[in-house]
Amino acid sequence: MTASHPESPTVLVVEDDEDTRCAVRDLLTDNGLHVTEAADGRAALDVLTSGKKPAVVVLDLDLPRMSGVELLDIMRRYETLMRVPVVVFSGTDRKVNGLPVVRVLSKVESGEVLVAAVRAHASLPP
Repeated sequence: MTASHPESPTVLVVEDDEDTRCAVRDLLTDNGLHVTEAADGRAALDVLTSGKKPAVVVLDLDLPRMSGVELLDIMRRYETLMRVPVVVFSGTDRKVNGLPVVRVLSKVESGEVLVAAVRAHASLPP
């Protein structure tokens, strides 16, 4: 699914919980960002390899079919995917050392912190 603001940088939100995914989508689109959604790691990989790379990925780690850690491991093997900034936004405290992550946020962080992290890594003003 894709949400409004097509002229803005695209953010790929990867979250299996539909309510959380919709809340993050709404938060980002309300702040002027274009959002594409994926419910699991495999769907996210499809988006990432479709030729339409997002400016930033917001990634949950606990996902069905392919976990966020597995997706990150695949991303680091490909130079073009490794360049895509990833903000981990997860309820888990799994370690992501050595994986291509620019920021790790807990789901209890405020929406403003998430928006600021996404905007910073999409090269947008705060």
